[in-house]
Amino acid sequence: MSLKQSCFKAQIKSDMKRLWWMSALATLFMFLFTTVPLMDYLNGYTVADFKVNMAFRYDDVTQWLLQRLEGNYIFALIFGGALSLGLFSYLNGVSSVTFNHTLPVKRNTLLAAHSVSALIFITIPIVFNAFVCVTSVWKYCSVKAIFINMGIYFVYSLLIFMIFTFVGMLTGNTVAQGIFSVVFILLPLFLTGFILTVCDAYLYGFVSGGILEEVLGKYLYLLPESLMGPKVLVYILLIGIFYALSMFAYNKCHLENYGEVIAFPKLKWLFKLSFGVCSGILGYYYCQAFWNLESILIMIVFGTLGVIVANMLSNKSFSLKGSKLPIIYNAAVVLLLFLIFNFDITGFESRIPDIEKIASVTNASMKYNGYVYGYIDDEYGHDGAYRTEYFNMSFTDKKDIQMFLDFHKKKIEQRDSGTTPRSGNISGIPYNIELEYTLKNGKKMTREYIICDDDVESFVKPFIQSSQYKKFRYPILDETQKEYTSIKVFVNDESGRDNTIGIFASNSTQLKTIVAALEKDISSMTFEQYLLKNNSTELYSVEVAYKVPARTNDGREVWIENTENYSVHFFNENTLKALEETGCITEQTRESADRVEKIIVYPEGVYFHDDFGYSYRISGVEYGVDVEVVEIAPVTTSSKYVSNSKVFTDEDDIKVLYEYFTNRKIVNPFELDKYTFFSYDIYYKNGRVCHYRMYDSLENLPSILSFVGYYEEK
Repeated sequence: MSLKQSCFKAQIKSDMKRLWWMSALATLFMFLFTTVPLMDYLNGYTVADFKVNMAFRYDDVTQWLLQRLEGNYIFALIFGGALSLGLFSYLNGVSSVTFNHTLPVKRNTLLAAHSVSALIFITIPIVFNAFVCVTSVWKYCSVKAIFINMGIYFVYSLLIFMIFTFVGMLTGNTVAQGIFSVVFILLPLFLTGFILTVCDAYLYGFVSGGILEEVLGKYLYLLPESLMGPKVLVYILLIGIFYALSMFAYNKCHLENYGEVIAFPKLKWLFKLSFGVCSGILGYYYCQAFWNLESILIMIVFGTLGVIVANMLSNKSFSLKGSKLPIIYNAAVVLLLFLIFNFDITGFESRIPDIEKIASVTNASMKYNGYVYGYIDDEYGHDGAYRTEYFNMSFTDKKDIQMFLDFHKKKIEQRDSGTTPRSGNISGIPYNIELEYTLKNGKKMTREYIICDDDVESFVKPFIQSSQYKKFRYPILDETQKEYTSIKVFVNDESGRDNTIGIFASNSTQLKTIVAALEKDISSMTFEQYLLKNNSTELYSVEVAYKVPARTNDGREVWIENTENYSVHFFNENTLKALEETGCITEQTRESADRVEKIIVYPEGVYFHDDFGYSYRISGVEYGVDVEVVEIAPVTTSSKYVSNSKVFTDEDDIKVLYEYFTNRKIVNPFELDKYTFFSYDIYYKNGRVCHYRMYDSLENLPSILSFVGYYEEK
């Protein structure tokens, strides 16, 4: 045996004697938090349970191992880092470095020996616990699932070991190695998060959602589920890269520099600059969180302080010598970012795609509808299932695309003048919209803008009235595959009695009639009717149940059930007629004024639109609470707003109110200077009680409701 081989083996034996306890601790930890919980989990099953479905044996155990043992993977990260710190601790002092390198062994051999030791330390816990698991529970679960879990643990530990080792070759201080390694691992996430935060604050229309998951989550920070497939090759490749980098740094560094914070003198300026930039970013986050300051120029101040601290650490003195250039570079980086974001040098904010290059456009926040997840119980057992077909709300017609482009151009024109968000008094209108253009070359372009009141008529109204949005909002209209199973019809009744007035099974004539009527009413629904539908209470409601194709977790094709509720209002003529034809509305259930005992009206307040697009609720009461007189502002400080609830029992008053409630003119609140919300209860002589809520123009109210918006001058 050669001297080189002898020293190689001797080094491994030395590592085993020094750090055996680390592997023993990892073995114990894995046994307590992986093997024992797995055996306990499987004790709830019998062999017969797992024989029912062979795929379940693998999928269920695999998912349990991945979802329940996050702490095990975190320990793998800690274990890998601790191994590196222990195996290369001799690099933290000049004397220990000199002694270890007097041996007739090259640095490459030393690095290889320590790496082999790490492999052994990481493998021992895996082999022991895999053996215990396989011999104890092999009848109950897939052996493959166990080895995949152990393999992921192995990859995580080895990758972290190599990252810590690479960083350790750049520094000769144990504390610095640990801190810098963690910073190095989190640096891509830290920098990406900062860039997205600044872009979100500075770039008008920027959409940040999903970028971290799309970029870092897919290719860098891989979760255990990702490592079960081909993506594990990414981490295996990174292990090899960091091993090569560690070897290169180990061979290039002068031994006398170990023990320093930075072992390479030529890299000290990069350390100072990096430390300064990171300090500036932390300072930016601090000012943003506690002082509401979003100017990135504040980074210059915190970055300068960071450079000074880094200079003292690297020089081991309180001298400022050597910090001048890093401070200048740090300020230059911040100023460059400031110019890019403030003057839109990239053209991001003003970029609008050419209509001829657009294949489709949609509102990304409303892109898909019909998500259904259900459970089935059949001969294969209890399992979850996902719907396999969804409606995609994409606009491909040029007229529709031009509508989105006009809105986009308008938002850019409003950029400098500023925009005022909607107040949110009227529900059913989105607060913002995320434009997603799909270009003909396959690329995508996204922008997000706030919807203001003055966007309602020009954009929101045609958007809501479009067939694509109606298909998205009301699945009864979309073209996805579905099989209707039943329909239930309910009347508005708050008395506590059973309010079901019709139940129809699948393939019945009544079901088909009601579905066809709903489709017709929704297809012809105007924007004003849509608002009233979302901001007032229905006369009737229809519960539509249907089945959709789905796929179980183990890949089987099944059908699962879903239900949708559709409100029926006085303007849904086709549906009301269908409910009469199917016997849901009869002489006994038909509403009429002569059957009403009393009506109670509860004003909720008056809303005003000002010149800047704001809506003010001047006064209001909670349902059922009387308020006699309330001062109002800012309309006229000399006015008083009377907000009493009133009870109407007179037959003539009831007829007037009933006629108004059932045949009133539908208004668009965004076209009004002021409008009111109020609630009312209708008490019928047969005991039925109906609670409704609505809004209307003050001018449309009948005289007996003048108290809802009455002003009494002093």
